[in-house]
Formats: sequence, structure tokens, C-alpha cells
Amino acid sequence: MGSIVISPEKGNYICRIEVYIKVVHLRIIFIKCNQGLFTGGGNKMKKIIWDDEFFDVGHEILNKQHKKIIELLNQLSADTDETISTETFYFKFKELQPYLKQHLKYEERLLEDIGYAGIEAHKEVHASYLGDMAKYMKFAEANAPDQRSEIKLFLFDWWRSHILEEDMQYKKHF
Repeated sequence: MGSIVISPEKGNYICRIEVYIKVVHLRIIFIKCNQGLFTGGGNKMKKIIWDDEFFDVGHEILNKQHKKIIELLNQLSADTDETISTETFYFKFKELQPYLKQHLKYEERLLEDIGYAGIEAHKEVHASYLGDMAKYMKFAEANAPDQRSEIKLFLFDWWRSHILEEDMQYKKHF
């Protein structure tokens, strides 16, 4: 069972979806959208709206890092194909990578330190992400203009779902 709440904000819409999966209540704030429910990609701005309650994983430093990641992704997404060149987009994309990798390593060390039972599966998810990022870095090195939307979509979807699904699994251990 789920519900969708859409409210206008300065000509755009805030879209909130509340999803109930078995016993777990997962609330996701998705996207500020220009048209329809889930627009984004292409030249449309896509934005994850941070909410401390929804994104809280039970650890202050991880929460701060996650919030910073979402801010960085929102900044990257705010630039459209018309406002910045392909080269500038990829430059910004490459600048994100050290922070994202640093966060993943910190999270893994922390989970190991607390003896989190799901650490190996969590590391595999991170490894898969890093493999995908290596593919996207090749596009960046080649300045492939047709891959910008795909990269933005991947980053938004991966980080949103990773925080709200994967990372929420360790919340009860803090």
C-alpha cells in the first residue's frame, strides 16, 4: 500500500511517496520535478530534497556525509546541458569521486568496527557501485555528451536508494 502527496512549490512540485513494504515503512522524498511525477534527466533539473527524519541512518557523521553527497549531486544536476559545457560537467563529475569513495571507505570501516553482520554484502554493493563509476569515468574521459543524463540519473537513483534501503539496514546497530 502506498500514497503519493504532490504539493505545488513556486510553479514546480514536491513529490513525496510513502511506500509500505511488509512491516517496514519506508518513506522516500523523491524529486523536485518540473512536470509529472518523476521527471529528470535530459535537460530537466532533478533534485533530492533532504529530510533529516527520512535519511537518518543512526550515526551523526554518516548522516552529515550523506547530506553533503546529496548537496553535491543536487549542484551537479542544477547545471543543464545549456548552462555548462560537456567538459565542465565532466570536470565537476570527476571532482565528486574522491569524496564519494572516501565516504564508502569510512562507512565500511565503521561497520567493521561495530561488527555489523551484513558488512560483506554491504561491501559488495559498494564494489558494484565503484565498477559502475569506472564505466562512467570512461565516458567522462572521452567527454561523451550523450552520457550526461544517464550519469545524473544513475547517481541520483543509486545514492537515494542506497541510503534509504541499504544503509537503513545498519541503523539499529548504532
